[in-house]
Amino acid sequence: MPGIEEIIKFAVDQEKKAARRYERLAEQVENPKTRDMLIDMMHMEEEHRNMLENIDLKEFLDMDNKPVIDLHVTDEKNISGKLKDLSPEDTLVMAAQFEEDSRDLYLILSESCPVNSSARELLI
Repeated sequence: MPGIEEIIKFAVDQEKKAARRYERLAEQVENPKTRDMLIDMMHMEEEHRNMLENIDLKEFLDMDNKPVIDLHVTDEKNISGKLKDLSPEDTLVMAAQFEEDSRDLYLILSESCPVNSSARELLI
């Protein structure tokens, strides 16, 4: 049964995917303001990954964790046809949807952790 290490690894992988997604989008858009926003979002995801990679796992190791299930809520969306003319406003709407999907995933994962645990707080 996977433990907190697997949960953290899964979350790190999700942050890496998100950073790559924003980087790829930034390479494809034409609007400079949109590109800058996407690069900023990429850096935020990299900061999230860095936080997760530097967690002290000692307090989590004794927890009885449930298996991590990939619910595919953060899978890539088909937006390639809209990229050329993506405005900064559209970028924020798209990013908000990506972040909402990630939030839903972390909330679902948090439900498998004991109430008042550090793991639950981290995921929330």
